[in-house]
Amino acid sequence: MKIETAKKIYNACDPWYKVVLEDEFGKENLVNRDFSDIQTIEEAIKEAGYSLDYVTLRGEETVDEWAYRMLKVVAKALNGEWTPDWSNTSQAKWYNYFRVLPSGAGFSYSLAHNDHVEYTRLGSRLYFESQKKAQHAAKYFENLYIKYLLINK
Repeated sequence: MKIETAKKIYNACDPWYKVVLEDEFGKENLVNRDFSDIQTIEEAIKEAGYSLDYVTLRGEETVDEWAYRMLKVVAKALNGEWTPDWSNTSQAKWYNYFRVLPSGAGFSYSLAHNDHVEYTRLGSRLYFESQKKAQHAAKYFENLYIKYLLINK
């Protein structure tokens, strides 16, 4: 059994089977964490079930490509099993806006916005289930957004 499957059944299973799963995977790996607990890329990697090999910057990719991969890890960790349903125009799909400040003064989080539409503005992998999750990603992973969105010279 994979850890993802064990996580899905852990809360609903009989107490005796919880012990079996805890022995196999460790209780800390099975308990669903609140998304607000995820504040570092290391925590996001663990929650999303990736290895450190997956998140290592590879020689053939640029920093923005690596940052996009890391933001996908963050989105998966914060969203859990949720994915945008583009056929459901009633479902809110949240994404972050950033702005570049004038005269090279920096990069600033602007707002979390939602779409109730059947199209995407920035790629469905960086949408969030709720405004709080989008804002959380912007707050704790702003450095990844900077690397992804801006050309650094």
